[in-house]
Amino acid sequence: MDRSYTSAVLVDSPIATAVAQVLPFYRAGTFCAAQSPLFLRRQWGQYLSPLRARVAQDCGLQVIARGQALTLPLRRGGVAYYPFNSQGNLNAVNNRQYRHVLILHGESNKAASVRPAARIYDFVCIAGPLARARYREAGIFTDADLRGGRLIEVGDLFVQDLYGYRPGQAGDYLLYTPTWEGYGSRRNDHSSLIGGFGRAVVKQIMSGGAHHGVIIRPHPYTGTLSRAHLIALRRDVMALARDFPTFIDLRDANPLLRLAMAGLRHFNAQDAAPISLALCDVSGMEAALLKARIPHRILLRQFSPPAALAQVYRVKSIAATGAPAPDHAALQEADAAHRALVFGHADPAMAAQPPAIRRAFVEEMIMHSRFWEGGRDD
Repeated sequence: MDRSYTSAVLVDSPIATAVAQVLPFYRAGTFCAAQSPLFLRRQWGQYLSPLRARVAQDCGLQVIARGQALTLPLRRGGVAYYPFNSQGNLNAVNNRQYRHVLILHGESNKAASVRPAARIYDFVCIAGPLARARYREAGIFTDADLRGGRLIEVGDLFVQDLYGYRPGQAGDYLLYTPTWEGYGSRRNDHSSLIGGFGRAVVKQIMSGGAHHGVIIRPHPYTGTLSRAHLIALRRDVMALARDFPTFIDLRDANPLLRLAMAGLRHFNAQDAAPISLALCDVSGMEAALLKARIPHRILLRQFSPPAALAQVYRVKSIAATGAPAPDHAALQEADAAHRALVFGHADPAMAAQPPAIRRAFVEEMIMHSRFWEGGRDD
């Protein structure tokens, strides 16, 4: 391979719509298809994706075999970015000709955000103070790692933009964004689709007449591992549609999810929908809504927030037992406090810069870092 790139993105995931989770970073200008192409390790599931042909040009998509992940066409000293903490990355990071940087594809309080495998990467880009504390308290990174700059705070750089939505006024749409079932045990399943919890909250809020319609945006992976979540989602959409104008947003949804939702009223995203309030689960959607500055509340089915978030969650969360609605000013204040905990920058000058410049800051920090001068020993 011609080693012509200084950076690249590597995706190794069996989920057909995984590339769709990374595309927002290209569309926002964080990555450029011509300069930082996306390399997708060949998986059978990827061939089922209707997105393949449509997105190839947007991200410079190149499909590679398993062994090629170890020899990406990067110049010596270049940077390989990883939006998924996949098992297949264990092989790719063995190439010491360039640096390996975990970016994930969002910021979340889920346990999956702090896997010990994060230590295999040279550097980890994190959103801010909350992620830093999360890694440290889990014992994955040490004080020496933190002091040495191995974790790089990049604010909302690698948090997805919510295309198709914008902050609205009172009386606009209610947005409901249930998360998927997730990997691992039921303990890691934070989806409010379980037991009709989310549907009940949506119905209660819509019954107050404060919104002229509800848009349901399920996580694109919903149903990948659990058919029960697909059944619950369809049941919820149909039940709400009997009483309120209800739309479902299936952009980037996996093929099975699209099939299961056939015949339902889809959200038309030609214009950005104004959202007066959003409901989300414990998931990456929290940070995405903070980035979009859309007021939101968190459906808390089974999660004990870290101490730093306790006061924020007291205002913003809705437990299965119900919770009083805060006034607009209190919710805005809680959102501001939440945003300050989630987003931070290794260099304050990064904050006001466009995405491409902020990523250049990151690469400059990596290039001048002395953390690995003695070689890797972990």
